[in-house]
Amino acid sequence: MICTHSNVTRAQKKYIVNRPDVHEGYLKIEGAWGSVVAGRVEVLFNRGAVVTDILYLHGYGVGFPADLNSNDGFPTAGQIGFGVLANGFAAGLSYSSPLVVGTQFSVGLYDPASLTDTDIERTKFPRPEFELTTDQQLGHLVRVLLYFNGGVQPNYQQSKSDRVVRNLFGIGYGTRIEFGKTFHLGIGGHWGRGLGLAYAGLPSDAVYDIDYNLRYTTGYFAMAQLVLGRVDFNGGYGRTNIQMTSLDLMPAPNNPFGDPAFSVLKSQTGVSAAVVFHPCDWLHFDIDVMLADSEWDLGERQRVNFYNAGTTITW
Repeated sequence: MICTHSNVTRAQKKYIVNRPDVHEGYLKIEGAWGSVVAGRVEVLFNRGAVVTDILYLHGYGVGFPADLNSNDGFPTAGQIGFGVLANGFAAGLSYSSPLVVGTQFSVGLYDPASLTDTDIERTKFPRPEFELTTDQQLGHLVRVLLYFNGGVQPNYQQSKSDRVVRNLFGIGYGTRIEFGKTFHLGIGGHWGRGLGLAYAGLPSDAVYDIDYNLRYTTGYFAMAQLVLGRVDFNGGYGRTNIQMTSLDLMPAPNNPFGDPAFSVLKSQTGVSAAVVFHPCDWLHFDIDVMLADSEWDLGERQRVNFYNAGTTITW
């Protein structure tokens, strides 16, 4: 994805140390028995949704630019947070079976996703995840890929016994259907507890209430791509819903209307569109827009329209 702030801009700030931005580093051994990967890589949970967003909508665009104030030097979010949950990167060990009739099963153990600076950030075990995929060619023109994945992470209270545990968990699912090189469709979703908006393990008010009880989250999306020669027309819709806890809904003391003390973000809806022109294989021009609609529990609402344009050179 295109970055909202380039590395050149960061380099101009002489008082900032410019460190390499390394996302992955791993060792992979493979054979007829499958493959083993050790190192820092993309984790399995909800990987399929992020790949769909890159392939069919925001591979050369921006979408949601994430935190407009503190996003300096980081990639933009695309449809993440609006029906799409990012899988993220972590150090770990994983095994993938050999392909059998286009089907593959993968399991992994990763560094735990600690909810930093919360009362439940303590972890004890690696985080187990899995993914099942199948890629099938139906005739000469239709290709169908299905995926189902998930993971779980127990979190414990700081400086206390293990009696109180908050289990962060989730599942992701979806499909991509391709009709030759012309029309592509992707749909999917996720469900779980403590997932929040961006990726599992990121602390925020959307993840837990004031007593750190984890909230349930659901998300779903649909994306489509029409390829006409060297021009791609892309569109997508996604929505993430946050379920309130019983503590969220408790009336505030002395409130005459019985309203809760805090208004909690309950949903984010995003509608995106993009046009990408590929004059050659290494040069890509993108124009994309996104309509972001956020709603809170007590009726507050925020709508923001994002308009983006940029160029990507690949080599």
